[in-house]
Amino acid sequence: MPLNNPKAVPEIRTGTYTGDNAANRAIPHGLRSQPKIIFIYCASGSYGEIIPNVGAIARCKNTTSAGQPSHKEVTNADTTNFYVGNGIDHAYSFNATALNYYWVALA
Repeated sequence: MPLNNPKAVPEIRTGTYTGDNAANRAIPHGLRSQPKIIFIYCASGSYGEIIPNVGAIARCKNTTSAGQPSHKEVTNADTTNFYVGNGIDHAYSFNATALNYYWVALA
């Protein structure tokens, strides 16, 4: 009996961008479907977060250098892009001006 149900192969894409302080900035991920997990690392600011379940607003709590709580977030994701920059606090939403970001997206 032939096997007609091959197992799904996870997709992984990587990329970089430089922050521009824009709200809801689209970052093309190049996956065939919506990412399930996105990891973003800020090389300039030395912080990184794993963002699960990006179908809705996903936040990871962290602290600022002054010890204050902050949230870094991917504001949304679809089959083409994920979006960064929450419009309230760009410095803690993966899109602060002139900072370099590296990302990995898995679907």
